[in-house]
Amino acid sequence: MESCTASSASRMLWSFTTLLSLNGYYDYNGIMKNSKINNDDSNNNVVVGNNNGNDDDEDNEATSSLTTTAFIPSSNNADNMHERQGELFHKLGGILLSSQLTPVDATYAMWAMAKASYAADMGIFDHLSEVVARGFEDDDDDDEQDKKNTLNAAVASLSVRQVSQALWACGRMIAFEDPLRDKMEFGEAIPPPYLRHAKKYASFLLSSKDKLSPKDVAQSIWALGRLKISDDSILEPFAKIAAKLSSSCNSQEIANIMWGLGTLGFDRGDIVAVLVDRITSNAQLKEECTSQEASNVMYALGQMKIHDKDAFESLSSVMMKKLSDATPQGIANALWAHEVMKISPPQGLFDCWAKKKLGIVGLIIKQDD
Repeated sequence: MESCTASSASRMLWSFTTLLSLNGYYDYNGIMKNSKINNDDSNNNVVVGNNNGNDDDEDNEATSSLTTTAFIPSSNNADNMHERQGELFHKLGGILLSSQLTPVDATYAMWAMAKASYAADMGIFDHLSEVVARGFEDDDDDDEQDKKNTLNAAVASLSVRQVSQALWACGRMIAFEDPLRDKMEFGEAIPPPYLRHAKKYASFLLSSKDKLSPKDVAQSIWALGRLKISDDSILEPFAKIAAKLSSSCNSQEIANIMWGLGTLGFDRGDIVAVLVDRITSNAQLKEECTSQEASNVMYALGQMKIHDKDAFESLSSVMMKKLSDATPQGIANALWAHEVMKISPPQGLFDCWAKKKLGIVGLIIKQDD
């Protein structure tokens, strides 16, 4: 460890976390399977990641280091794997504080910390986010120009995927700040540094909008929702890009985009209609759509106060076909959205929630006249 460089440390952490991901140690939401750690990606179990658990790393440019296999224990116990991963973060964390760390390497470490839900030392994450954001500064001081040119060169090496993953990581890590969220919103506590940096990441991504993929946009809007970044100059451009790319989005991406927009109370119904139409009118997407994704979209519609009865019926039918996979919270969110928009939900949806949550059957819900 003594001879390990900052670059090697970041890529080693990325590699170890990626190996766990590729081997199925993370569930559908990117959480360590069978882990005792309860750390949802959102207030409503919003989906982040593909069904195989490899949620946002298949296009990462980092090169896996074979040396990381030495840290993988023979045990298949997920909690043990998480513990060993935590030990690796603890041992290498200090190295990441080096001034030699590049923005690219910082994004790898940010992603790894967020994916692993490693929050034992948030100061390291703050430092990493600053390294990435430092090159986005607009300081024109002549005395700092050489340094600025160096930073700009480093930032120029960043891809939109790396920056979108850094933004996603900020959205993921804010979960550990949630107890202070109310105080932060009323200015009674100092927001974490990465909240300020996240806005710079978002602005950078918008400046490269032609290079953004549906996945980049979905990750970014989800993160904006988690971070409560509702600036019109950021949110609306992202929403327009999402609508433009909607024909290439899968159901998971649409659900994450809708969750982010709903959380922020987005009010452009025309843009939302394009996104909803994508998931409700495409037969293949409806088939691929999970009960959780359908629930998230309905919940978002409820948050945005968008009364689209056809969309609710279509998404409810998705949930009804896949009720065995639906969680009580997902069903409750869908029922809440129906109630808010004064749309009667399917009786079977309510019955399933009552059985799963309360252990009772046969309740009758009052139908609207």
